[in-house]
Amino acid sequence: MNHNYKILEWIKQNYQYILIGLAVVFIAFKLVSNDASTESANLNIEQASQDHEMSNQTSKKTEEPNKEESSLPVKSVTVDIKGAVNNPNTYEMKSTDRIKDVISKAQLKDNADLTKINLSEKLRDQMYIYIPIKDEQMPEQANLQNSDKLVVNINTATKEEIQKIPGVGPSKAEKIIQYRESNGQFNSIDDLKKVKGFGDKTVSSLKEYIIIN
Repeated sequence: MNHNYKILEWIKQNYQYILIGLAVVFIAFKLVSNDASTESANLNIEQASQDHEMSNQTSKKTEEPNKEESSLPVKSVTVDIKGAVNNPNTYEMKSTDRIKDVISKAQLKDNADLTKINLSEKLRDQMYIYIPIKDEQMPEQANLQNSDKLVVNINTATKEEIQKIPGVGPSKAEKIIQYRESNGQFNSIDDLKKVKGFGDKTVSSLKEYIIIN
């Protein structure tokens, strides 16, 4: 008991110094902890910076192959698509678009044949695209055959080309286009009789100027 009493007396006499000592130890501990946290944070920041730099370098490498293409001016082009599509028409596209892009707008028919179409070809202004049906022979590029006289393929010709047929003006050419777009391609020249304004006599006189492909 006497020993414990002496200890208590000593603590009472020196409690201020004891408190100061504890405070010093606490402050020292906090400083060491802060230094460790700061060092860890600096390491994380440095690692994040390195990761960001590597990501930028990878992104630049990915963009480099397209730099030349992206530097070209993008223009508006008008293309005409006909044949085995649900929506044959002229379409306003971009010069960076490809044939597959305008085909997706026109929507292919189930019997369309793409084996002879270069889907990756870039579009050009006033480009004409014809999508054949399966087992169909591709028409001539201009849809016209030059021999002793003018011959027009009414399944693929434009309104202006159809008007070149003797006796066919803008009105009749428009009716041919409308029939073709509503009912599909002509299977024979006699199918022209189904178009309003084309009777037996008229169709017979036009046969030498028309082909069906």
